[in-house]
Amino acid sequence: MKNKIPSAFKDSLSFDWWKYLISFLAICVCWYYVYKTKDALKDYEIISIYSIAALKETDFSSGLLKIHEGHGIEQIDFNSIGDDNYTETLLQSKAFLDGDLLLVYDKYVDDVVKAKSYPFSIGFVNEIKAISPNISFLEYGGSSIGIKVYGIDDDQYNSKLFVNSIFDFKENTYLFINKSSSNANLDLNSKYGSCAFESFLYLLKGIE
Repeated sequence: MKNKIPSAFKDSLSFDWWKYLISFLAICVCWYYVYKTKDALKDYEIISIYSIAALKETDFSSGLLKIHEGHGIEQIDFNSIGDDNYTETLLQSKAFLDGDLLLVYDKYVDDVVKAKSYPFSIGFVNEIKAISPNISFLEYGGSSIGIKVYGIDDDQYNSKLFVNSIFDFKENTYLFINKSSSNANLDLNSKYGSCAFESFLYLLKGIE
């Protein structure tokens, strides 16, 4: 009786070894996925910026991380859409899917972009005006949804906004907050809800 179980196992192993191998690999993959998911940064721990314009200042993320100390933001992602590679599909499938802030040339600002951008509260509008009283807002549906951050041949306007020291804009450009951003929730019960708004203000004024 004692030898029947080992013998049966040996017989099974000789014929069904591939089943044991697949089971072992499946367990390994499951454990890898569990640990990878556990350690991966969550959306609300990342500020993701999409821009058609290229970067002039490659180390701008350090300043953003500094203002988010204690707020749970662990990483700043910059994603270049590129004017030459721009498509509406790319903007919607990437930028509006996982982006927090969007820098879009005026010629690409259509009703889709406007509808997917976060409408500013009166309080937030006042915070922006405190940085630059003459700042130009973009209106949609009765609310301000974005601001002009760069104007062609308007050096006086551009010089007042910190964002122009970071990005190499070539055309009139607007800055938006993605309405579906996990960092754009002003619910008081949300620990990280205001990070997109704080990042927005940082791009306008830098660190004071």
